[in-house]
Amino acid sequence: MFRSQAFLRQFESTPENDRVSYFRRFLPPLPEGMADDLFAGVEDRLASHPESFEQTLADMVDIMWMQYDDTADPLATEEWQLLRDLIDQYAIDLDMQLVEYVMERVVNHHALGEGGEP
Repeated sequence: MFRSQAFLRQFESTPENDRVSYFRRFLPPLPEGMADDLFAGVEDRLASHPESFEQTLADMVDIMWMQYDDTADPLATEEWQLLRDLIDQYAIDLDMQLVEYVMERVVNHHALGEGGEP
C-alpha cells in the first residue's frame, strides 16, 4: 500500500492547524524546514484549486518515499517546478538517491526552466 493512501484517510479530519504536522509524519526524514516548505509551496500553488490540495500533498508523500505513480502522473508542471526548486535548495542534505529520483522526473516533465521550459 502506498503511504499516500494512509495519509488521505485521515487528512480531511485533521484540524487545519495540525495539517502541517500531520503531513510531516508521513514523510521520510528530510532536512529541517523542507517539509514545511513543501507544504507551503503546494498550498500557495493550489490556492485557486483547493480541491486538489490534499491529493497533491499525498502525491508528494509518495515522491519523497520514491513511490510515485508514474503511470497515473497527476502532478502539473508547477508542482514539478516546486520539487525542482526544493531539491536544489536542500540537495546537499538529502540522500542522493532521492535527489536523482526526483530530478529524473523533473527532467521527464520538462520542468527544468521557468514556465516548464527545458
